[in-house]
Amino acid sequence: MATPSSETALTARIETVRRRGPARDADLEGGPTLEGYRGLVRQRFELHRELEARWRSAALSPLLRYVGPNRPHFPAAHREELDRLDGDASAATSGSVEAVLRLWDRLVAAQPDGILGLWYAIAGNLHRHRGLAARWRLAIGLGHGGGSALDPLGAEHEVWWNAFRGDLDAAPLSPESRDAAVAAALHTEQHLAALSREWVGRRRLVRS
Repeated sequence: MATPSSETALTARIETVRRRGPARDADLEGGPTLEGYRGLVRQRFELHRELEARWRSAALSPLLRYVGPNRPHFPAAHREELDRLDGDASAATSGSVEAVLRLWDRLVAAQPDGILGLWYAIAGNLHRHRGLAARWRLAIGLGHGGGSALDPLGAEHEVWWNAFRGDLDAAPLSPESRDAAVAAALHTEQHLAALSREWVGRRRLVRS
């Protein structure tokens, strides 16, 4: 199979469009309160759990086999972090998480190849936030092993990240499918950014 050019590779297309939009992570540098972090992990656990259940139950596009083994599904890491934080996993689902799940359902029904973009946004969010794990661990006193929900793979992260992007770029997408994936990635990223701001923003509320 021919290797996609930099102009046609899905990951390059998504990143090009992302850079044209507003920066969404700058306000996360300071970190949340412990309560805010617990809430963020709880919501991310719900998102990963629900997406994994949908992946296992749906009759999806054959193209999704390209990313299946390396898809960003880390419910166990988030569950372990909640256990470490004595957090309840049964809280009400955030509107931002519900929005991502609705997007998945719409894509399955109408543009299933777009799920590649949804997964890229989730993986990219994890990749960018990985660098926050050490700072947040210190800022809110998570202790040894804390922050694993932000960095579930540890030393294996870069290997996974590169393999995941390679899987996406190997998928033989039509122009229409590629456009659907790019749009899905951008919409998912907006919802994930809103989720992070919702919980990280509680630090500023406490200080005011």
